[in-house]
Amino acid sequence: MASSGLGRGSIFLALCLLLVLLPGRAAAFGAGNIPSIAQVEGHNWRHGDIEDMLKTIAFLHGKKWTSMLVSRVYFGNWLRDYSQAVDVGSLKGVNAPTIRILVWVLSFMAFGYATEEFEVTEERLGVYRPEEHIDNPLGYADGMDARKFDPRLRGPVDPIETRIDPRTGMKNYIANESGGWATSAGYLRFSFARSIHFGRVYTSGSRGSGKEADLCEALRCLGQALHCMEDFSAHSNYCELALRELGYHDVYPHCGAATEINLNGRRVFPLVTGTFGAVDFLHSVLGEATDHFTQSEVDE
Repeated sequence: MASSGLGRGSIFLALCLLLVLLPGRAAAFGAGNIPSIAQVEGHNWRHGDIEDMLKTIAFLHGKKWTSMLVSRVYFGNWLRDYSQAVDVGSLKGVNAPTIRILVWVLSFMAFGYATEEFEVTEERLGVYRPEEHIDNPLGYADGMDARKFDPRLRGPVDPIETRIDPRTGMKNYIANESGGWATSAGYLRFSFARSIHFGRVYTSGSRGSGKEADLCEALRCLGQALHCMEDFSAHSNYCELALRELGYHDVYPHCGAATEINLNGRRVFPLVTGTFGAVDFLHSVLGEATDHFTQSEVDE
């Protein structure tokens, strides 16, 4: 039995290395930053590029955001991409602690720090949760109860979760909190509330200055909330619907031509998002992982 488990673990590790080293650079909207010397800078973006915009606004007491402060925010954002590695497919072949250690190595490569504030703990990494990415949970885990692999994973999907909320025109799993299901709106509220709490603990500490750990936690929670918000347009048909609102009616709404609903006296298409799969995880993280192993493409 031990040798069998070791064999599965070795195969999983080998596959991870192959997936990092062999594929070409991903142009998808995923983890990491577009290198400043890359040809696609200014044309393609990742979560880290959006976080860099924090430097254009004021920090506490009118101070500026430093690169370290932005990194602390992006760490929370980055973890949400890599929490997708802890899912049913991977947990069938290897245990969660092994995956966490692998992600911790990637974290060190991405941020360059092995300090406590950048430690990939079990709590910080978490597991894949559809609401953290505004993903459609339809068909998740092929209908089985994923909680048997890890109790933190979500349970079977209730059909009502994937119905359209007639008040907003969005799927119930996005922002309808009148039921007992998990929603992305609820996750955002939790993340921002936690960020505000630790921010206040930091600013209201003794002699006007709290613990640095409280500030780090506030920034990490801000980062995970921003990840979810950034996924709203990336994972949904929001951009297509916005273009149609601007008069570009030839744009396909990505939800079927016969799915229009009545919303506030108007006929509109609903706002929906896609489901999650292993290929989506690879697109999300391979662009950044490849950057750590290969030289960026530059103009002659």
